[in-house]
Amino acid sequence: QQENHSILAGRENAWSTAFEIARLNPLLGIGSGNWKYIDLDQVKFSVESRGEIFDKDKFALGFHHPHNIYLSNLVDRGILGFITFLSFMFIWLITLINSYKKFNQDSKAMLFIMGSFSAWSTIFGIGFVNTTFHHENALLALFFLGLHLSYLRQKNQLKLFS
Repeated sequence: QQENHSILAGRENAWSTAFEIARLNPLLGIGSGNWKYIDLDQVKFSVESRGEIFDKDKFALGFHHPHNIYLSNLVDRGILGFITFLSFMFIWLITLINSYKKFNQDSKAMLFIMGSFSAWSTIFGIGFVNTTFHHENALLALFFLGLHLSYLRQKNQLKLFS
């Protein structure tokens, strides 16, 4: 891939496609699972509607999704869904930070906190190059988040912003 100057394995073209499709339905998106119904004419329309020249080699529809969790949320759910997704991401992170500050000397608590952090960092880190928050990955991540929140609830510390 590197010798062919394609270290992202064509993802950059899928990302370009995602940006164009997101422009067609910016507020609510195209709906979950509708990526497969996108055709090149829609992408061409989006590009040419801005007065730019369409180059089909810069776009890719051969993928089943945009290979980026952030773009996937933007395309599928629009700006409102994307903001909701980012809110979930940041609330989870704030919960992790607050938990760490409060319980960093408790080894049992750190198991739950670090398990939750590993799930958070995996989902939202790898999410830059793949859509990670679905199927087994999502179940595992939410399992670790659930363990973390359950521990906080047991300690009567389930407060998001304190």
